[in-house]
Amino acid sequence: MAGTCARCPGQPGLKGRLAVADRATMRATAHCAALLLLALALASFPADSSAQVRAQATPSQYDLELRPGQRESRPLFIQNLGRESVKVHLRIADLRMGGRGALELGPPGTLPHSLQAFVRLEPRDLEIGPGERGTVRLEITMPVDGPATRYGVVLSRVTSAKRNETAAQPAELGTTLFLTRAPRKSVRSELAGLETRVGPTGRLTVDVRVRNRSERHAPCSGEIQVTDSTGTTVSRGHIADGVVLPG
Repeated sequence: MAGTCARCPGQPGLKGRLAVADRATMRATAHCAALLLLALALASFPADSSAQVRAQATPSQYDLELRPGQRESRPLFIQNLGRESVKVHLRIADLRMGGRGALELGPPGTLPHSLQAFVRLEPRDLEIGPGERGTVRLEITMPVDGPATRYGVVLSRVTSAKRNETAAQPAELGTTLFLTRAPRKSVRSELAGLETRVGPTGRLTVDVRVRNRSERHAPCSGEIQVTDSTGTTVSRGHIADGVVLPG
């Protein structure tokens, strides 16, 4: 699918072309959520890296298409990369996308597409020794009614097992989970808007808006080519892989 903005508001002579891919790939979702969760983790870290809890959660995302009522069990691995024991507490968070495409976390069970009632974490709490790996099972049930696609994030809060002032600062890791009964072939997305702007410093910015009219999350990626009024290419580049949530 392709769209063209012939002369974008405020920028005479500029036009942009966007190719939105409808490939059945969800690498984009993991990338977006990883950026958000990395920002959350870094926000809680002190400048002294030696005082940080070092851990990793894998996989970074699950994308499951299940039949109504089907049950599925998937592993989530927490690796302690540090030299001291850590404690891990897991919880579900609701996920939504803001008006400008930024991902936002919210309390579980507050949004219609919440996973809260359909994903059980076993166990929710565990302690992991230095260099060791813990395993948590995601016990998943696909609901038979309600939104066809549900999504959220499994958050793993990792803290030092120490109880003193020298304990390392906690980290929060995330695994994005998409659960759907809508087939991939049902995805219907379209280009809703394209605008190019040149800032005071000459930096070119392109805003792209894609609307998902289906009940399933839609992956999208693309390329931008900006030309002037003579048809000469001014700039080109790639749109980072992303996901457009239903509705």
